[in-house]
Amino acid sequence: MTKHCTIALLATLWLTGCHVLTGKSERGDANRPIKVETDAKAAAVVPRNDLDELLQYWERVRKLPSAELARELEAVRVAYVRDRNDQRRIQLAMLYLQPGARAKELERAMMLLDLAQREGRGDDVRRPLVNLLAVMAGEMKRLEDGAEQAAIRIKEEQRKAETAQERAEQQALRANDLQTKLEALKTLELQLRKAGRKS
Repeated sequence: MTKHCTIALLATLWLTGCHVLTGKSERGDANRPIKVETDAKAAAVVPRNDLDELLQYWERVRKLPSAELARELEAVRVAYVRDRNDQRRIQLAMLYLQPGARAKELERAMMLLDLAQREGRGDDVRRPLVNLLAVMAGEMKRLEDGAEQAAIRIKEEQRKAETAQERAEQQALRANDLQTKLEALKTLELQLRKAGRKS
């Protein structure tokens, strides 16, 4: 369906957006090159293909098993190191944003998307996608940070509960020890009384 849309878009732009300017040179040279000016919409065709590619890429990678996703991440990371273009940058950010991403991966995605926002052209049709991914990365990072903080609080509460349990057990042992000593003193006192009566 994407190919049909692209062909239809190209045909429409070709029919309506191209202007051919002809004219004679000062020398009247019939072999003068024809100057072609394209409409601004025609310039958006190539980036729009990049956008379609990114959307299809997202659909593909989100269905990958974890092992294949890890291999894809490494392959795209290596490719990005070789050629740091926006398309690879966005793909790499998408891979870092897959479910199960940790805080460090989300931070890397945010950094890549920030670069794409700052270095990308204002009329790049990928910009809304980049902005959307940046918002998503920020929200995922916020949730991940909240989950980590909640886990820390739970561990702290568990530690406090364990400490309180240990103190309670120690107090119970002391109470038992004191009770034993008290019983021993009572027994000794009875023995001494009996011994005093006999004497």
